[in-house]
Amino acid sequence: SSGSGSGSSGSSSASGGVRPVAGGRVSSCIAGGGSGGSGALWALRPGRWAVLLSLLAACMLGTWRAMGAARGAGGMQAGVVDRLQARGSITSARVADAMRQVDRKLFINPAEASLTHAYQDRPLPIGNDQTISAPHMHATCLEQLQAYLTPGARALDVGSGSGYLTAAMALMVGPTGSVLGIESDLELATRSVDSIRASVPQLGGASPHGGGDAAVPGGSAEHAAAPSSPPATPDQPPLYPGGGPRARRGTAVGAGWAPAGSSATQLGEGTNWRVVHGNALSDVLSNEPPFDAIHVGAAADTLPTELLDALARNGRMIIPVGGRWQLQTLEVV
Repeated sequence: SSGSGSGSSGSSSASGGVRPVAGGRVSSCIAGGGSGGSGALWALRPGRWAVLLSLLAACMLGTWRAMGAARGAGGMQAGVVDRLQARGSITSARVADAMRQVDRKLFINPAEASLTHAYQDRPLPIGNDQTISAPHMHATCLEQLQAYLTPGARALDVGSGSGYLTAAMALMVGPTGSVLGIESDLELATRSVDSIRASVPQLGGASPHGGGDAAVPGGSAEHAAAPSSPPATPDQPPLYPGGGPRARRGTAVGAGWAPAGSSATQLGEGTNWRVVHGNALSDVLSNEPPFDAIHVGAAADTLPTELLDALARNGRMIIPVGGRWQLQTLEVV
């Protein structure tokens, strides 16, 4: 407290921290508030606190935005991966590297969710009652499959949705591998092609609705070859207690998809990835060699035999099992 003489008795009161002291002086808890000075003026007009706090908030927001701009989208995505590593959701360096390269922001539909939420660890709507899974769920699936997503391996992404995992798996299997994404919703599948092309331009890409690098029709020659050899005794990360973490809720496999028996329509492809619109439980996979790794993003009441038949010997599939709008478990086959 300021003031002389009896200034020590000028402790703040409940009425704004100001009280009269001996000699009619005013003591204020605000720095620089000498007797009769500007501190008293501020203290006697509490409304100015709102102005001061607004200015401080604006300064802090400006600093935060400047730091974010300096860090860039790549740095923001790397921050997501760093946090997942810190809490143990990611233990594989290959998974971490793939997720750092695939910027989640490019897979968010701004008409459905704010881009400011792109780097938060939570699912976000992408349209038509579907979501892009939370980053920790993407990490969980990639961790369970990483030993099978080796260079040259074949991978299948059923219910590929936003296309995020299709892109991440394409990076992990490398240019000699092959990833097929199947999505039943035409709008989501079409948008995912553009997102994949933007996120992993080094893997090329072309689509009927956009430009891009020339892609190998039907995939590279290696893709049509015999099924790749299964990984040799991979280290398997531990499963979650109680049957697995909770999977995202949504449409079950096959429900609302393209009619059974219909052929798939290819929407886009790159040097080692393809995205098709169709029903994975129809004839889409009839001419496909077995897959070393299968990720299923849509829940099933039971394990579909069509997908079990598509799994290579000694391969691995991860799939959420459970009824619609019920608790689902992430099962590994």
